[in-house]
Amino acid sequence: MLLERYSIHSAEVTQVGDEAGALMFSCLGRGEGLYGMANFDSNLFRRYLNLPLGGFFCNGEIGPVGDGTFLHGYTSVFGICRQP
Repeated sequence: MLLERYSIHSAEVTQVGDEAGALMFSCLGRGEGLYGMANFDSNLFRRYLNLPLGGFFCNGEIGPVGDGTFLHGYTSVFGICRQP
């Protein structure tokens, strides 16, 4: 899983405190309606990374597949912000 790999890699190559926080953008179709419980994505994120987390729900996410760009549904994306 991506979060688990990042957590391990981050511990090996970064100094403690480099990460300032994270942003998460989840499809409206996720969450309680899909998983039967609230805050599923943010709880999963926090299981691996203890960072301040903000974000919002979206109605589709734009991202690459191979050499093209597509509108995805039922996805969740995040970005980690680091201090310079």
